[in-house]
Amino acid sequence: MNTNLIINDCINFFKNQKNDIFIFSFITSCISVFFYHFSISNYDFEKMIEILHAAKNINSLLLWINELPKEEKNFLLKISLLSLISIFINMILLFSLIINYLFTLHKNKKIFIFSIFIKSLYQLPKMIILFIICIILIYLGLILFIIPGIFFTIILSFSPIILLEKKNIIPINAIIQSFKISLNNWKNIFPIITIWFLIQLLINLILIKLNLFPHIIHNLISSIINNLLHSFLLIYYFRIYTLKNINYI
Repeated sequence: MNTNLIINDCINFFKNQKNDIFIFSFITSCISVFFYHFSISNYDFEKMIEILHAAKNINSLLLWINELPKEEKNFLLKISLLSLISIFINMILLFSLIINYLFTLHKNKKIFIFSIFIKSLYQLPKMIILFIICIILIYLGLILFIIPGIFFTIILSFSPIILLEKKNIIPINAIIQSFKISLNNWKNIFPIITIWFLIQLLINLILIKLNLFPHIIHNLISSIINNLLHSFLLIYYFRIYTLKNINYI
């Protein structure tokens, strides 16, 4: 299976369905960004900027954190948790919407954006469980060494697609099936993950340098762009998954 052909196929699909994909990316970004900003008061935001500004010339981040007063440590922990929850909400909603959308198109059914939202909300509980397991595995892999983290990222690639496609499957079984498919297609997966990561890193660095908008608008634009990149990655995985002629339930 030629990686370049799959990428070109996905680019053409993305262009043709760009309006729907943008709608999903925009809505999920709005939900997560507004959740984050409405959870943090203006005072908290100014305090966070003040604390982070003091860390600009620090060589060791861990040493700086250890030397912070307990109150400031707890405050940064609270802000970090809210940020993680916001990202978590965004990713679960986006993945559910895009995958359900792709399956609807694949089965030649008529697209109703509202019905896809309802179906995705109904599937959220098992997606939450899957994402928690995936995050723990990837995080542990990155802590142990970077290579295991990349390995888990690859083998978990198809687990959301499998989970949403098969009605009675549990998250663990979706991960096991994803493991088998990913190992057989790692040559197709590794290049696209590398390209995707570099593009995402470059775009985020550019947005940080520009910083032309208020904080909430800046975060919203960044989130939408990241969602569009994630959407393309999901389309790529879905294309490989369907090319493998897996039986649909």
